[in-house]
Amino acid sequence: MTRIYLDHNATTPINPEVLKNMLPYLEEHYGNPSSSHSWGRKAKFAIEQAREKVANLIGATSEEIYFTSGGTESNTLAIFGTLNIPEPTQIVTSTIEHYSILKPFEKLKQNGWSTSYIKCNSNGVVNLDHLKEVLSQPTLTRFLSIIHANNEVGTIQPIKNIVELCKKIDPQNNMVIHTDAVQSCGKIPLNVKELGINLLSLSGHKMYGPKGIGALYIRKGLPLRALFYGGHQERLKRAGTENVASIVGLGAACRLAQDRLTQNNSTTLIKLKKQKKQFIADILNFFPQSIINGNQEYCLDNTVNICFPGIDAQSLAIKLDLHNIAVSVGSACGAGSNEPSHVLINMGLSPKQAKNSVRFSWGLNTSDDDLKHTIKILKQVINS
Repeated sequence: MTRIYLDHNATTPINPEVLKNMLPYLEEHYGNPSSSHSWGRKAKFAIEQAREKVANLIGATSEEIYFTSGGTESNTLAIFGTLNIPEPTQIVTSTIEHYSILKPFEKLKQNGWSTSYIKCNSNGVVNLDHLKEVLSQPTLTRFLSIIHANNEVGTIQPIKNIVELCKKIDPQNNMVIHTDAVQSCGKIPLNVKELGINLLSLSGHKMYGPKGIGALYIRKGLPLRALFYGGHQERLKRAGTENVASIVGLGAACRLAQDRLTQNNSTTLIKLKKQKKQFIADILNFFPQSIINGNQEYCLDNTVNICFPGIDAQSLAIKLDLHNIAVSVGSACGAGSNEPSHVLINMGLSPKQAKNSVRFSWGLNTSDDDLKHTIKILKQVINS
């Protein structure tokens, strides 16, 4: 039975080598990393090794990496750790962020913060003119968060250009700049120093690591208050006994990702690019009225979001699932909602077009035959 998983942007399968690295810390090296005996020291050493691997992937130093439970906690810590008592300043994000950014912003607005939302164009790229307009207002901007690569359409934002614009408007560097890189980290080269950001969130299960583990990059010297209180773990930024096995797994996943990204002409990355081009061509060939959502020039190579006019996306996803093909409609965190995708709506799609859109996201082990079979089944279910 052919089973094809095309929902890698929701989560990825754990890499066998990552699992192999984790198992000793679930079986024999089970010590508490805060304990002073040899069991504890072994666990503590493993954490620091993993911290260095995460740092190496994004061009940071190990002392700038703090482990969390995943992308949502990293985003929450970045936002609420920076913003405490409401100030006569504004905080800014975009209209196409993940809910783990939008929901905290809603909460902060309720608590008295002035919030602004930057529009995007039809390709899902943040409108820099609108950003400039918002940042140039008399009210000082305290915090800016822009997603690095969108989880629904894969569009990569020009973060470096955004940071340069911010520095021109705020030469005193009063603004803290954060990016949610959960979807991009491990897929494209990423260097926090080159981007010029203060904070970056990443998550293990989006890059073939375990679920329930992530990290927040905090630029050295940036004050950030803790959300959890108790022990001294994570240099007083996150109290609680560390999830050692998953931290080791995240480190292993980051090391493997760095190996892929630093290989010249990586066959794996080239394969993804070719697969995407062929997949889009095949869909347009049998369903020419379909619309590709997002910026195809600056976009993740594993992500295709397609509007099939007249085809209910939810029904299509269910039919594909009956044929053992997994795809998604919108974001996994928005599953269960009958509302159209806020990302697609803010890109200019009508509610009907948004509800006709399906996301295909594949991974390193997806074969050409998998995608050909998917096209074959798509033809069957659409024409039936």
